[in-house]
Amino acid sequence: MKLKKSALLRKNCFVAFTFFGLITWAQNNYTIEYEFIDSDKAILESKLIIQGNESVFVIKDNRESGMTYSEDGTPLSNVINDDLGLFMYSNEYFVYTRIPYPLSRKGTSYKYKANTMNWELTGETKKVGSFICQKASLDFHGRKYQVWFTTEIPVIFGPLNLNGLPGLIVEVIEENGFCSIKLLSFKKISDENLLKNARAFFQKKDIMEYDAYESFMNDFVIEYKIKKAQKISEFLKKHGGTADINLGKGQYHFVRYLIDIPKGTLRELEKIDLY
Repeated sequence: MKLKKSALLRKNCFVAFTFFGLITWAQNNYTIEYEFIDSDKAILESKLIIQGNESVFVIKDNRESGMTYSEDGTPLSNVINDDLGLFMYSNEYFVYTRIPYPLSRKGTSYKYKANTMNWELTGETKKVGSFICQKASLDFHGRKYQVWFTTEIPVIFGPLNLNGLPGLIVEVIEENGFCSIKLLSFKKISDENLLKNARAFFQKKDIMEYDAYESFMNDFVIEYKIKKAQKISEFLKKHGGTADINLGKGQYHFVRYLIDIPKGTLRELEKIDLY
């Protein structure tokens, strides 16, 4: 598929960017650094490595797993992390993801086909730093993203596997607060070892297909909320009173560690009464 820049400026245009059709754009090698802000507002370093038709995105998180509190006892964050951490690898055939959740099973690794992502081009433009950027939105695997990208740097890989746009992603905001991402720097050189290690990790492991991931993670998250509801109920029966729990936006509290939310999980979570 050949894309003209004028076509990218059409307002409210849905564009199904075919990964195979745009793979020829990704011939240069790049190291692209981003600022990644998670749902607890923690600022983390992240890096996108592109080498030909492959990429790896890694988030550098040196925090230990567990809760952190302020001096007055107010919970500040709840970190789920391990030695491997969160990283993603893409090629022209598949997108692979590894998350350190749940810790009880030493994380989860899964893949899906690198086919079409239905980006919507809003027609909005703005200048971000020295780049003239266009706005695009994406509803994908249970999350909604707003993205600013520039065609001045013709790469098709993006952070968090937000692939398929014909240009460098400069900013990302996820609608329900999962993350926000901002470009820090880029250079035309790639970290071959980082890419090689990520490729080798997914080649050696038995990776779940996306349908299997959805089935497993849906059951795990729902069981987690049921157990949480039972503990709260038992506590209230024993001690009396009421519980005031801040769950954030809807049921997203229970899927905060998931990049890809299984279909129907949020609806099923709503059916479980915490009291």
